[in-house]
Amino acid sequence: MAKIISYRPIGKYQTYDIEVDHSDHQFYLSNGVLTSNSHSFCYAYASFRCAWLYTYYPEQWIKACLECDPELSKTINTTRSLGYNVSKVDINLSAVLEWSYANDTWLPPLTSLKGLGDVGALELMKQKPLEGFKDLQDFFFNENGTFRWSKLNKKCIESLCKTESFNSLGCVGENKLFTNYRHMNDFLSENWDRFKKGKVKLEDAALVEIDDWTNPEKIKNQKDITGFYDKGLIINKLLKTFREFNISAIDEYYDDEEENGPMNKIWAVVEDIEEKTSKNGKLYYTISASGMGSKIYRFKANLKPNDLSTWQIGSALIFSLTYSDEWGYSLSTHQKALRVNK
Repeated sequence: MAKIISYRPIGKYQTYDIEVDHSDHQFYLSNGVLTSNSHSFCYAYASFRCAWLYTYYPEQWIKACLECDPELSKTINTTRSLGYNVSKVDINLSAVLEWSYANDTWLPPLTSLKGLGDVGALELMKQKPLEGFKDLQDFFFNENGTFRWSKLNKKCIESLCKTESFNSLGCVGENKLFTNYRHMNDFLSENWDRFKKGKVKLEDAALVEIDDWTNPEKIKNQKDITGFYDKGLIINKLLKTFREFNISAIDEYYDDEEENGPMNKIWAVVEDIEEKTSKNGKLYYTISASGMGSKIYRFKANLKPNDLSTWQIGSALIFSLTYSDEWGYSLSTHQKALRVNK
């Protein structure tokens, strides 16, 4: 292939776009987009290869996508749409360096967690029994009662707590040792040194009550530790209901009659909400939301004070949008938004 060594400007001249002299080389699609056979052939060939790999080697193909695709959150959503489960990192089930498939679910590698690192992940894998850790006591202490870890420090444990990575131990939830992951994180973090020496026991966690993180806090935890947040953890249980009632995501919706028509009965997850003031001094809000993918959609909303609890970051809502040339998309005032997650 030719390689550019240097260049020099020669001024502005009228130029021509030279195409292959063949009637079938390029054509217009029904939506007015001009494409060419060379591009179409390349895309078709790549699509065929992906389809072949997915048909005959589905797990290998999905694994390659999860490990190589730069838009991981979008790839995770696509993987789920193909009928696969995707879970959080798990201390018993996740591999060290690569995505793994265990118990009918895909799991991210331990090294994907910021704060755990290669050293902590390798020690965790080295210390893990062949059958996995039995419970939290087994995770932290050897059979003789000595503390198990040297490299897996308090920061590592905080990363594991904030990404809810102890699910296989069944130690978090209603009527469990810890009522929620913030309870676990705060108890271990505040008592770390005494806990390592055996002066504080796991059972002592029952003496304190700590509320769970809010959705915005959980989203921030995931972004800080994994670089993105898995929206599927918010909407995965809701997708079946959305499809049953024919409710489209904001990025799946289109209007057949108008390019900028109304969006009736759509769902989206609130990414951000910003207070604004119009030229006339009237208060309104700009809401940033997303659907199945990572693309952000923004629209205006006239919200009352008691509506703000509904439009929190991390909320999954069903609503409608109207469109005007002056304001663009804005929240419909004819239908109250319905929040469908806690």
